[in-house]
Amino acid sequence: MIFFLALSCRKKKAVHKSSTTDDKKLQSTLKRIGVNTIPAIEEVNIFKDDLVIQFVNPKVQASVVANTWVITGTPQTRSV
Repeated sequence: MIFFLALSCRKKKAVHKSSTTDDKKLQSTLKRIGVNTIPAIEEVNIFKDDLVIQFVNPKVQASVVANTWVITGTPQTRSV
């Protein structure tokens, strides 16, 4: 007896993007919007429903004209 096993061939190799390219794209987009870094912010709290998302020593960037705020850091989630 002869058995044939049909295997599907993957024609396109999956390419994973690195986070550095994503960061570069994000930074270039933010620069185009005109975002400026706001220094000396020690803490940011975001209130959402029954949760508080807290950033300690975040990097805060803002563009008032574009109504855009960027908060970068490690979040801690707590309930109210």
